Amino acid sequence: MLDTFAKYNTYFEAWLNISAKEVYQAKGIIISSDKRRLRKPDSWLMFLPICAFETRDALIISCIPQWEAELRDITKNASISQALKIIKLFSNKKALHNDRFKFYGINKLNGEIDSAKAQALKKTQYEEFAAYYRKVHPGVAQLVDPNDWMLSEFDDITKKKIHYCVFIENEIVSATGSENMPNAPKGLIQIGVDTLREHRRKGYASAACAAFIKDKTEQGKFPVWTCELNNLPSEMLAKKLGFQHLGNEMLTVSLTEIK
Repeated sequence: MLDTFAKYNTYFEAWLNISAKEVYQAKGIIISSDKRRLRKPDSWLMFLPICAFETRDALIISCIPQWEAELRDITKNASISQALKIIKLFSNKKALHNDRFKFYGINKLNGEIDSAKAQALKKTQYEEFAAYYRKVHPGVAQLVDPNDWMLSEFDDITKKKIHYCVFIENEIVSATGSENMPNAPKGLIQIGVDTLREHRRKGYASAACAAFIKDKTEQGKFPVWTCELNNLPSEMLAKKLGFQHLGNEMLTVSLTEIK
């Protein structure tokens, strides 16, 4: 298990200013401050004044410097579950929003999944991908037509090879994506997947993800899988692919700079 944690050392150092080994061995509540919490992460529109990571035995918290003493005081002698509730109340008083996700790191890709069913998106497949995008993001597509931005960026999109797709009769039915991780820890790449509703539970998502993971790990990168705490289908897919649950992350979001 420690080997899997170690692959994500850059994640823990970027988010929590702590090594993966220290996270793995930590017990109790650990709080530190970091001036980086005062800046917007790369590619994000929001500030993240508190970042935390919860394991079975520990809660590691990184916050803006002006909150460190107060957070230490209000979580003193609290259990991990109590501290999470305390931080949520603290955030509410500051007009902030909390999100918690399960965090998975890749251990070893499940070799039984047929990744050959999926292929990297090609330059010639713009129409197919635009049609797929409209189906999986109907609300966004109504507000901003994909043709308004996708065509000019499609060459770059295909070069990045973040979309591995499963086709059925020239229609994309499942495709991976990759969200930008704040502060972009080196070597880590977040994975996501969407499958058309009528084609779910047929193994297409696992095939697309397996192809994505195989390509990125061969490049020396480590895919990251996150999902909401109660998203059982996502958890099951992560475990099927070969991911291990390392802990739960908590991000506290602010729309404005905190001075």
